[in-house]
Amino acid sequence: MKQLSAGQVAQVFAGAFLGAGYVSGQELFQFFGTFGTKGLIGFGFSVLLMAFFGVVIINYGRSTGIQELDKAVVPNGPAWLRTLAGATQALALFGLMTVMFAGGGALLHQILGWPSALGCLLMALLTFAVALFGLSGMIHTFEVLTPAVVVAAIGISASAYLEFGHGSFDLAPPELHNPLIPNAAVAAFAYAGCNLFSSIGIFLPLGERISSKKKTPAGILLGTVLLALIAFAILDAMNIYPSSTFEELPMVAVAASLSKRLAYAYGVLLLGGMFGTACASTVVLSEYCHQKLKPYADHPRIGLLLLCAAAYAASLIGFGSLVGTVYPIFGYLSILLLAPILYHSIKNKKHCAE
Repeated sequence: MKQLSAGQVAQVFAGAFLGAGYVSGQELFQFFGTFGTKGLIGFGFSVLLMAFFGVVIINYGRSTGIQELDKAVVPNGPAWLRTLAGATQALALFGLMTVMFAGGGALLHQILGWPSALGCLLMALLTFAVALFGLSGMIHTFEVLTPAVVVAAIGISASAYLEFGHGSFDLAPPELHNPLIPNAAVAAFAYAGCNLFSSIGIFLPLGERISSKKKTPAGILLGTVLLALIAFAILDAMNIYPSSTFEELPMVAVAASLSKRLAYAYGVLLLGGMFGTACASTVVLSEYCHQKLKPYADHPRIGLLLLCAAAYAASLIGFGSLVGTVYPIFGYLSILLLAPILYHSIKNKKHCAE
């Protein structure tokens, strides 16, 4: 397969996190915006954690050839523990699919007035179609979407500043704080963990497609800068127009306050961001099911269709509710997978040095 450049690594790394919650502002608001300036510091620490583990995971996959999450977590342990690790991450990927489908429904409802269920169904059908092409389709999606989202988020933030001036970072009263995210420090770890938790299966196979070891940290560094630019632009836009935080999709509300056409344009990019993450999650989960479940391997298209149908049904719970529960819970569970991967990565590095 074609080797990835540092720029492509950056786009995949950033694109893996640019889902419905991130680009819409809902996820960033719940994890960081509610804590004011402390939240900004929390995000900075969180994105550094994501960068560090991104390098660790990609290099671990590159040096060992391991592409499956369960083998990365438990390379030599008992089979039942390996199965448990894989099933836990599969559940996280399914949860992320569900959130992305729900985000698509919320977006089309907020912008076009469509029933949320219809928007969720459209997302599920589009994801099913692209997921049939596997990893290559996912990478091409990120290459198109990531630069566009960076430009759009910064552009809307700058426009909001020119229109409304600056504001205060006290975005929410205490009663709006998510009880699962008690403070900015916890938010930083939970946010990084949740995003990494659902991206391990995306990053592990990338190692074999990077020709030079130096390209990994260079690509991750560039991807981290892109994530930071987008996040601070989104948080600043909500800070300038605080009433947007009461909407399920705050950044769409900010764009709509400036121009209806701008809201439509950002809505298209937001839909693309959700779509990219939905595709990535679905591709990785489908690969896992293909490897572990014989009925799925025998009938992969039917299995993929059933996965998308189940995620669609769960997405009807609602976008805001899913972001506020799925993300924190899997953020806390992430320690069960990230800690052993870090341990085995260090152990493998020592072994290679001997």
